[in-house]
Amino acid sequence: FFKLYSGLLEYVNQKGHVLNKAYYKPISNNYERSLVRDYMLQHINIIDDFVKENPFSFTKKELSMIKQFKYPVTGPFVIMEYDGAYAYFMNQYGSFAVKGLFDPIHKLVPASTLPTAVTCLLFQYNDYIIYDGLIASHPTKLKKKEINDFINIYFNSNIYTRITHD
Repeated sequence: FFKLYSGLLEYVNQKGHVLNKAYYKPISNNYERSLVRDYMLQHINIIDDFVKENPFSFTKKELSMIKQFKYPVTGPFVIMEYDGAYAYFMNQYGSFAVKGLFDPIHKLVPASTLPTAVTCLLFQYNDYIIYDGLIASHPTKLKKKEINDFINIYFNSNIYTRITHD
């Protein structure tokens, strides 16, 4: 994922002149990645241009995976609970079983803080829903009624294990 996504973000940065660097330098930190990602979301059809040009000579299978990045589910979300390698994110569309790629999400957002509001992007990648590697938690104290409302909605909503688009 990170090979493909990093290549896409480098392309977006070069085409959109997002970071306005005087010379070519790879995107080096999460702040820069978030600026380029946000530009990509505002110009989502740039993904089609990337696939057409294929500047990194990715395989057809890799390009097919990159096409899926055109259909992210955006936050904010509330992380409701953890179950093994999955974190259950909830937003107005339902609940999503999200897998961390390198580390479980509970290493970034401790279970003791749940439910916790976060902002990130969710993508379909192979058989998993993943996040883009950038996650911002919002340490807000939810009121008991809000927590109960979230729990009620959560347990009565669909839990998605795939992101589809139509």
